[in-house]
Amino acid sequence: LGFGDYDLDGDLDIAIATLQADQPNRLFRNDCPLANNWLQVVLEGVQSNRSAVGARLRAVDGKFVQHRHVESSFGLFSQNSAAVQFGFGLASRRASSVIDSLIITWPSGTVQTITGIAVNQRLHVLEDSTTTALLVSGFQAEPRAGAVDLQWWASTDHATDGFLVFRAPTSEGPWRRLNDRPLPVVNPVRFTDREVEPLATYYYRLEDASGAEGPLTAPLLVRTGFWSARHVALEPARPNPFRGGTELAFSLLAPGNARLTVYDVSGRRVATVADGRYAAGRQSVVWHGRDEHGRRLPAGVYLYRLEAAGQSEARRVVRLGP
Repeated sequence: LGFGDYDLDGDLDIAIATLQADQPNRLFRNDCPLANNWLQVVLEGVQSNRSAVGARLRAVDGKFVQHRHVESSFGLFSQNSAAVQFGFGLASRRASSVIDSLIITWPSGTVQTITGIAVNQRLHVLEDSTTTALLVSGFQAEPRAGAVDLQWWASTDHATDGFLVFRAPTSEGPWRRLNDRPLPVVNPVRFTDREVEPLATYYYRLEDASGAEGPLTAPLLVRTGFWSARHVALEPARPNPFRGGTELAFSLLAPGNARLTVYDVSGRRVATVADGRYAAGRQSVVWHGRDEHGRRLPAGVYLYRLEAAGQSEARRVVRLGP
């Protein structure tokens, strides 16, 4: 049994290893609406071991103090995420979006204090007993039509050449640098990414332009919304290819009638999976690879087509055999 933020959305998920050959491991993802403030801290040791095992952390938030420590294991054959999690209550009840201080006692004996940390972020802290590293807090993103606005705060006691912004389609990369010139440290630091697509997933991270090794922040997940001069948008099937069933999703800019039909490669209509009036926004249905009479269709390539608001879009999906 292990706990960690698998999908980097601020709450904890659970992974269970069954240790049984006939029973698969399980992941329980927490998708409940997140109304509480949180802070995740990832430590990287320099004088201490790199994973900072044995480090002690103290978060001070007014009269409330929380204590955490970094462990190497948790229970039998299990380990929690290396990111240390703090919770700071309901956002609606807080007067400030920052906590007073985070005090880290590293295994080497070094004590590091960071003040004025914004909540609701994943903070990467590098151990350094001789210099003060360039620290980033409040790294956040706001998607809007045609762009994603990034903002963060920097705290530094040494000269830096500024920030580099990187983007990737997944948390593992590949990472692409977005800004030609480093962004100066003028708080809050802002950057707008205008090369984004609707209904897309992106990850952002920051690096020190002075040449410090490694990223300053953990990957920040952003999902863009629906915008277009068009009135409809048809998403890729998920999963694709599929066996049991696949989600077919579409978005409407305004309420109206919509029809979603499936065709085989010869152009013959084999199923109508949605046909009616829908509200504006995202809609989804699950197609189980059957025709309009409930009969299982053979494996192969199929075309699904959306017709709405006088427009149409089509995509391909592959059904695998039983």
